Amino acid sequence: MLLTMTRSIPFTVPLTGEDIQTARKWGSTQFHPHRAQEVYANVLASGAVRFYLKCMEIKTEELKNFDGSTAAFENFSTLEISGIGQLECCPILPGDRTVRIPAETWGDRLGYMAVRLDE
Repeated sequence: MLLTMTRSIPFTVPLTGEDIQTARKWGSTQFHPHRAQEVYANVLASGAVRFYLKCMEIKTEELKNFDGSTAAFENFSTLEISGIGQLECCPILPGDRTVRIPAETWGDRLGYMAVRLDE
């Protein structure tokens, strides 16, 4: 898959304690520590993109109610844009220089939004 990377002016999103608490809650449902960190980052990235889209007056669906029994099967990086389709939110962790786009999302997303997470 060929992606064109463009430079843009950074849009800084303030994450609240509630955002971090929600990400930790969803991450805590995972048994493997690596997957827990991945889910944590995905939830934060999705929240940041949701905030950005709200500023642009684009409506998105909210993260489903927390249900630890189904959390292992959730894709936490997919954001549903109401009535249009899905946007993949790809977190970039501190120190990372690349963006991971899951193969299972190639071809059925509206687009991919890279989100650099700061400590």
